[in-house]
Formats: sequence, structure tokens, C-alpha cells
Amino acid sequence: QPLAKLAEKHGFKLGTVTNFDKTFREDYFKLATYHFNSLTASNEFKAYSLLNQMESSKNPNGMPVMDYTKADQIISKAREKGIKMRGHVLVWHAFMSDWFFREGYENNGKYVSKEVMQKRLQYYIEQVITHFETKYPGTIYCWDVVNEAVADNAAEALKDDKRNLRVKNNKFYDVLGPDYVEQSFLYAKDTIEKLGVDVKLYYNDYNAFFANKRDAILNLVSSVNSYAKDASGNNRKLCDGVGMQGYIGG
Repeated sequence: QPLAKLAEKHGFKLGTVTNFDKTFREDYFKLATYHFNSLTASNEFKAYSLLNQMESSKNPNGMPVMDYTKADQIISKAREKGIKMRGHVLVWHAFMSDWFFREGYENNGKYVSKEVMQKRLQYYIEQVITHFETKYPGTIYCWDVVNEAVADNAAEALKDDKRNLRVKNNKFYDVLGPDYVEQSFLYAKDTIEKLGVDVKLYYNDYNAFFANKRDAILNLVSSVNSYAKDASGNNRKLCDGVGMQGYIGG
């Protein structure tokens, strides 16, 4: 009996990871799509995998250009099998392409202003969500909007920031500012509302069971969900929940 069927009795999906190579390994993909009803791509949906530096540098409107070739093949295979996907991840500081933050998308260009970077990030998030929702409607049921933004200890964050955001080696923080997480969720929420789709938005992190990090994550989510107001002046719920990331191996 598929493991996912057992999980369904308790009201949740059961998922596993895939990547471009594993998706086209018949033995792996057959096993994965038999036992699981949710798939997450390990790297192919991340910005550093989707962004095309050369095409971005040539784009006359100054906005980034994406290459969805590998991501499209993964989601196409999942859709063929009737498997839903978790979008992972729109914004992650680690391993992020430095040129994305520079003038002309050049490796040695000057870093752009906050205003320019806001336009780039908003465009990127809107285009990525819209691409998958338009081409593969209903296949992605949620997005991890921001990944691992909370520091593991106070030395990695600014003093008195109850969100304990990572500031070291974090170009999103450096260029967009201390509210880059909130900005990212706002752009994602605006996009799914514009598209009129039922897609949940999550913050994702590891070690969330440690009290200090748990509390910082709660403070971050509270900040996200009080960041923007609706037409009536009420807080907009931009973040639907928290992904507690972990690895199990032997």
C-alpha cells in the first residue's frame, strides 16, 4: 500500500525530494510517485538555478530572465503522474548568484540601489509563480517563499532584532534591507491574489525545535503578517505557515 494513502487518513500529504537526474531515473521516479503524493525539487526551482545571467544582461527592460528548462521537465513528469509539487524556494540567501544584485547583471558591476532591487525581486517572484501556475495550473500547491533567514545564534544577527535575521553573507539583507523577508512575502501574496489561485505561502527553516530559534521564527512570521494592510486597514496574512525542515539518514 502506498505510504501516502496511510498519511491521507490523518489529513496530510507525504512527500519526498527529486532532482533533474532522479526524475529521469525510472526506478527512482517509479518508487517516488508510488509512495508519495508530493514532490519537492532539491535545487531546480531555486533562483540560482532559474536565473540566466547572459539573457538578463541583454534584457532591454532591465528585469531578470529565467530559464525554466530543467524545472519544467521535472514538474511535467510530476503532473503526468498526478503528483502535486511544493515550490522550493523563491528567496534564499545561501549560494545566491551575486550578479543578480549588480548593475547590468555583471560580475563586477556596482551593487544596485534598494529601489532597483525591489523591482527586480518583485518581478522575479511574480514571473516565477505565474509561469508555473499558467503552464501547470494547480500542480504547485504551496511555495516556500523565504528559506533559512533566521540565524542560529545572536552573533550572526543584529542586536535587538527579535527576528534574529541572518546578516552575514546575505545580499538580500544588504541590498534590500532588514525587511527583505516581509517584502518577499508581500510580492508573493500579491501575485497569487492577482492570479486568483489557492496556493499557500510558507516560511521554511531548520532547527525550529530549539526554543531560541523557534521564538525568532514566530517573531518573524508575526512581522510578516503585520507588514501590509488591506483596504479596510486590517493586517494581511501574508504567511500561511512554517515549514520545519530536517533530514533523516542512516
